Amino acid sequence: MEKPLPSKRRKGFIRSLLDLLILVGLGNDCSQSAYDIILFIHKKFDILLSSGTVYANLYRLERNGLINAKWTERKRIYALTENGKRAIDGIMDDYEKIHNLMTTLREPRNQSEYAQNLKKKKNPT
Repeated sequence: MEKPLPSKRRKGFIRSLLDLLILVGLGNDCSQSAYDIILFIHKKFDILLSSGTVYANLYRLERNGLINAKWTERKRIYALTENGKRAIDGIMDDYEKIHNLMTTLREPRNQSEYAQNLKKKKNPT
């Protein structure tokens, strides 16, 4: 039976993917508030991120031109820009490459080959 990631490590992992999760969550013309994004992540991953963590990422994405925001009556609503849509495509391509590499490296035969190659690089003969 596999051990689940400790909650602190798992939360850190989700935080490292937060930009991607926000962008994908805003995809398909789905505008959301910061609160909606926090709920989305909580429902999907059973992790409750602080609003400060989410707002910091939202502001950075907005400064970088990947999302835009507008005020409604009581809250700020975020949506993807065209640059944000293109960024998702690029990130998903990279994600697929990383996923394929990790899947390959998890195979026992490939793990030993990978370890041997690392040793060769460290100790060239």
